[in-house]
Amino acid sequence: SMKFSGTAAPSTRRLSLRILYALSLAAPLGLGLLSSTSASAQAYPNRPIRLVVTFPTGGAPDILARLFSEKAQLGQAVVIDNKPGAGGNIGSDIVAKSPGDGYTIVMGTVGTHAINGSLYEKMPYDMVKNFSPISLIASAPNLLVVIAQTTAKRSPAAPDVPTVAESLPGFEATTWFAMFAPANTPKPIIDKLNAEVVRVFKLPEVAERLKTLGLDPVLSTPDELGKYQASEIVKWTKVVKESGAKAE
Repeated sequence: SMKFSGTAAPSTRRLSLRILYALSLAAPLGLGLLSSTSASAQAYPNRPIRLVVTFPTGGAPDILARLFSEKAQLGQAVVIDNKPGAGGNIGSDIVAKSPGDGYTIVMGTVGTHAINGSLYEKMPYDMVKNFSPISLIASAPNLLVVIAQTTAKRSPAAPDVPTVAESLPGFEATTWFAMFAPANTPKPIIDKLNAEVVRVFKLPEVAERLKTLGLDPVLSTPDELGKYQASEIVKWTKVVKESGAKAE
């Protein structure tokens, strides 16, 4: 409680009370502003999430996306949106140009997020700068007919097929699938999505389904995906340059 000496003029007293009143209102507002980002992340998601698939229905990226959509328990629907074309660049570009609020995410591939940057003359997006990594999801060996497989280790899907690395040490060319959000998505939202991806793809029935599709579940932290993507870009840039391949 505040007391004013009788010498203070009534107008000064009223002004002081007004200032105190204004400050008392401003304090919670100020705190509210500070916590608005974390509050929006805590409330996430409060509407459906759009998961863009950069290839047509029926392919591995689509199946993985639908498994996530079916099993995710985020309190909101995960809606699949197939946007095929240009080796996956059309769908990825939609996500690259979406707000980083966790409501538009993409099922990326080794193509859309590692190879296309050097394969295409003009890219509509930057494979690294326009995205926030969420998690690796699965990989598939590329089987060379001369029956060797191109993963670093033998795949459980084809345990009797030797790897190229067994005769050419260090050789690895894996098709992989991973989830990305647009750049600048808040870390709490990324962490929430990562935890749900890891939970879903560790479910026994989901792991079993991947096996029947010839896919190996490969889960990661967002940071691990970022580092893996960077190393894959370096590797594929070299491969594309040496092969002279170009996409129209």
